[in-house]
Amino acid sequence: MKNLFDEIKKRITDEFNEVEVTPQKICLNFNYNEKNIIAIETMKNHLTVWFNLKKGQLNDYMDKTRDVSTVGHHGNGDYEMKIYDFQDIDYLIELFKQCYNIKIR
Repeated sequence: MKNLFDEIKKRITDEFNEVEVTPQKICLNFNYNEKNIIAIETMKNHLTVWFNLKKGQLNDYMDKTRDVSTVGHHGNGDYEMKIYDFQDIDYLIELFKQCYNIKIR
């Protein structure tokens, strides 16, 4: 999972130079201008990603996220996605871009 996380971190910080990664107690936040965009928690067999958007704001056309607006969770936002392997990174980056563009407005 460390290699998977490192690849995600590299792809995001290479493409979005101004995004900072800040460690929290349970997860790592990816922030722009002190606004949280996503949070990632490393688990034994997957990564859990939370997108800091309200329900209805994210266009998840592949239906890979789940609605966590009514359940307790560690990250901010109403969308959660589990990443198991490198195949999911491109789609994660696509969703990150959506979230980033909404948050920086």
